[in-house]
Amino acid sequence: MKRALAVSLLMLAIVGSRDLDAKDTNSLNVLVITADTLRAEAVESTYTPNLDRLAQEGARFDRAYTAITTTLPSHASIFSSLYPQDHRAYSNVSAISSRVTMLPEILKPMGWRTGAHINMPWLNPDVSNVPQGFQDIRRGDHVRKADKTNPWVRDWLQKRSEVDQPWMLWVHYVDNHTPYHAPGPYEGMYPQEPSTKLADIWSTFPPDHQESEYFIDWLDGVEHADEVVGDYYGSVTWVDQHVGQIIWDLQQSGEWEDTLIVFTADHGESMGEHDLWFVHAGLYEQTVRVPLIVRVPGSKAHTVDTVVSTVDIVPTILGQIGLPAPDEARGEDLWPLVESGVSGGGAAYLEHTGKQLEGVVTSDWKYVAHRKTNRIYSGYPMNEGTEELYDLSKDPEEQRNLASEHPEKITELIETMDRLKSGDRGFEELQGQVDEDVRETLRALGYMD
Repeated sequence: MKRALAVSLLMLAIVGSRDLDAKDTNSLNVLVITADTLRAEAVESTYTPNLDRLAQEGARFDRAYTAITTTLPSHASIFSSLYPQDHRAYSNVSAISSRVTMLPEILKPMGWRTGAHINMPWLNPDVSNVPQGFQDIRRGDHVRKADKTNPWVRDWLQKRSEVDQPWMLWVHYVDNHTPYHAPGPYEGMYPQEPSTKLADIWSTFPPDHQESEYFIDWLDGVEHADEVVGDYYGSVTWVDQHVGQIIWDLQQSGEWEDTLIVFTADHGESMGEHDLWFVHAGLYEQTVRVPLIVRVPGSKAHTVDTVVSTVDIVPTILGQIGLPAPDEARGEDLWPLVESGVSGGGAAYLEHTGKQLEGVVTSDWKYVAHRKTNRIYSGYPMNEGTEELYDLSKDPEEQRNLASEHPEKITELIETMDRLKSGDRGFEELQGQVDEDVRETLRALGYMD
């Protein structure tokens, strides 16, 4: 490790007046990679040697869930360890309060240099406030792909390796988001049997997709939806190759052995399941279960099947550094769970965009409550008052709604959900400053009416 760090007065103000000792802290570099719209199943079923490399030196969490199914609020939860009900961001035109403590705001006063490569305009600091605490920011003034992302990342890492100072870097990839980006050989890497004509499912798309020039141009000439599914899976391996480039850069600079790496996603994506195509709607497994890999230098491979949440990321990172999480954090340090070898159990609280759905998932069950009525998805209408209950142990595809058959289980799961979200951690609800260009992009991607 580079050196031990004393705890600053500002750090004490952030995490509270708990006793901290410099010998209990270390100066690991922290790299957080978020792959937008990457469902866990896609990582499990494609060629991802570099993600496997990370997992071989850390932990792969097979039952990790996002806190919410939308990019901006999900990233707010990832970096704050708060639920949307706490930070109050529920859409891509929200903004979090400056009073919310984000991970880089904890590390920066401790001596870490912080950087972020953002690839969507609504994640920019002046829109979302999500990157507060990051010092070096490459703004996402347009949707930038992985091959345009890595050069900046390489340059930034090279500069940091020349300075005796720990760093924290967030790298945001968007290649798994529509339009799925699988260039060259990646496009045909996962051929799908043509079984679903695009024309036959076009009416199931949200109206703003059907009318969007963005979507029309993207899908022009595509006869079967299965071709697009193949592109999605190809984009996963494409992103993995760029993760591999970062690993190589860290090894070349001598930073590899000092770097903690977290790889995750803000949410997943539906590929036709439940008549939902190329959207992250509902709280089905395809949308809410995400990859989560935590690479810890010197660790051996662990696989954890306990249900965990993306709000656990911040406490886990701070635990490796030897620092406590903020008092208001919802998540927990997952590493004691990894070292204990405990199997099963756990629960995660789930929300859908705009407070339309909320739910809870445990090792065997999932409960979903419809809080608003929204008919934007013809295959999955949301109706206020509707309840869904799935026995994931027997019905992993969530085909049979058991809500009417097991009221006692619903009562039990509501109690679990209420326990997870109990306590007042609320901040004021803010609106992001979004210009018309960003609004038009959001409309094209189906995020705004």
